[in-house]
Amino acid sequence: MITVPAGKEEVLVIEGDATIVAEEGSIVRVESKPSGNVKRTITLHKDAQVTWNEHCTTSTKAELHAELQGEHAHLETKTIFHAKKRDDIDVFTKAVHTAPNTTCNLITRGVIGDKAKGISRGHIVITKDAHGSEGYEQLHNLVVSEEAQTEVIPLLDIHNHDVQCSHGATISNIDEEQLFYLMSRGLQKEKARELIINGFLEGAL
Repeated sequence: MITVPAGKEEVLVIEGDATIVAEEGSIVRVESKPSGNVKRTITLHKDAQVTWNEHCTTSTKAELHAELQGEHAHLETKTIFHAKKRDDIDVFTKAVHTAPNTTCNLITRGVIGDKAKGISRGHIVITKDAHGSEGYEQLHNLVVSEEAQTEVIPLLDIHNHDVQCSHGATISNIDEEQLFYLMSRGLQKEKARELIINGFLEGAL
């Protein structure tokens, strides 16, 4: 278990399973590059702020479970992945608000090509005691191959009416007009596709 002491600021690099506790007033940035099956949990106490940056480049089933236990705790997750060849990438982020006036913003963007499979899942839970809380999730996948498979699964589980929560989820393909425009400016097709894909992923950052 990793504990970030109260009032401290730390940067953590995580690759496998992890249990993290962000104590009161701590500021934590996590850089994660998972592979295989990994489960991570993080607990946020009062006024803790956590930013979780995740980049998946190979087959993985990566789960992150966060519990916002202290008032005014804030969680920001930014997950990107690029599934190629026969990769199988499944990312799941869950935030449970158990204290009032807590906030989270969960963002996932994935690109799925070749014969790969990519699944983006998000789940926000607001308990009955978490009044005044806010939760937002955005799941956006870009499919760049006819043989690729994808799903986006957003969930909201709200048990208090004095909150603000929303989600957005999309599955899209490369915009042919945008591709044509870039090619008309002298770019080769593959380079133009690369620019569009990189721009899509950078939208999460």
